[in-house]
Amino acid sequence: MEPIRIGGGPENLRELFPPSKAGDEKKGEASFGQVMEAAFQEVNRRQLEGGRMAEDLAIGKGPELHQVMVALEKADISFRLATQVRNKLLSAYQEIMRMQV
Repeated sequence: MEPIRIGGGPENLRELFPPSKAGDEKKGEASFGQVMEAAFQEVNRRQLEGGRMAEDLAIGKGPELHQVMVALEKADISFRLATQVRNKLLSAYQEIMRMQV
């Protein structure tokens, strides 16, 4: 049975967030911080794009209503995902801090 594919998205995080050229050139891999920074920049980009499209719709130029709604939903979902990832990371950090050494 084949897995469900939506829109031919990236196979893994490296395709979505390619390693930066600065820093870790030897390994060719992005650090955790770089991956998280890229993910949060993408969330911010989607938020800004949704806001811009909503403004354009309000003044009567640009996209159709359905395009604006799709952009706003993408921004909302990506923000909620980022919030949940942050909450899980914070919870894991707090759990590690509670461990006795």
